[in-house]
Amino acid sequence: MVRPLDQTSSPWCIVTSDDYGAEAIPRQRVARESPPAQYRYLGAPGTMLQRALHRAANLVSQDRILLTADEQFRDYWQQSFWLVRAAKRFIGLDRRSCALTAAAAVLYAAAHSESALVVLMPARCYVAHENVLHQAILQALAQLPRIPEGIATLGMLDMQEPVDEDYLIVGPPPRGAGLAVKAVARRPIPSVARQLRWRGALVASGIMVGYAKVFAQHIARSWPKLEQQLRALVGTAGAECQVPDELRREIRLGFFRSMPWHPAMLPQRAIAVSCSSWSGLKSPQAVARVAHFLGHLDASRAAEPVERRATVVRLAPQKFGVASAGTA
Repeated sequence: MVRPLDQTSSPWCIVTSDDYGAEAIPRQRVARESPPAQYRYLGAPGTMLQRALHRAANLVSQDRILLTADEQFRDYWQQSFWLVRAAKRFIGLDRRSCALTAAAAVLYAAAHSESALVVLMPARCYVAHENVLHQAILQALAQLPRIPEGIATLGMLDMQEPVDEDYLIVGPPPRGAGLAVKAVARRPIPSVARQLRWRGALVASGIMVGYAKVFAQHIARSWPKLEQQLRALVGTAGAECQVPDELRREIRLGFFRSMPWHPAMLPQRAIAVSCSSWSGLKSPQAVARVAHFLGHLDASRAAEPVERRATVVRLAPQKFGVASAGTA
């Protein structure tokens, strides 16, 4: 067990809903009847976005939740955003602005307190065991003082063979907590993925924790001009923070333009998380696999005799810093 962090740290949780993954297609070809995975139910209670918002609300207070989204799918996400007031929403034109909306949300948190902790939480994901993930995030936050880089990401380790996931290539760190992230393998073919797992690679979750100051400094180094514009934007936004499409055009071309938190640019540690049954829903195949699993699970439960069904116990939300975190 580790000691709970100081409750005065007041962490922020940024739920990102505008990163659509590999299935994303140009706006003019989007089929309205097939929204991105984070806006679907997939056989589980609530959409993946609603589950992510509930996950954030169990981690931090409601006024510390920030959200990123885009105008393209407003009809899908707006009904789920009642939890967060408009001034804490960061909206881009479409999926291509997701790096900028995330950066704007980080700078908003840093403007309030650079020493604050920040959790980046992708809405596009599924996890079967929420309690495992919750405790892992608490563990990562508690270990941050022992991580020289000030940034950590969660790496998933499950018995199931993941579909179309990115992998973190990790190794022992020279000092401090966690594992050093050396590289990222983007959606390797199954045979290569099996070799990577055998050598200790972890599935990249996209969940990150770190100090607002470290995130903000990284943005300033990568996009010095854009950083100033984004700071002015979040400082004057009274309603939703609308990120102009013109800012996206100022990002230099290259592989990293949509990946501001890539380990090659932002040194970080990985915290291994086992037995959470994670899926990043990074392709239609991965989405179909999770939907099939949940549909089969519902059918099995419906077939059980009433007296054998497990009683559902709803626990009160556990806020960050209230209870100590166990090892992930």
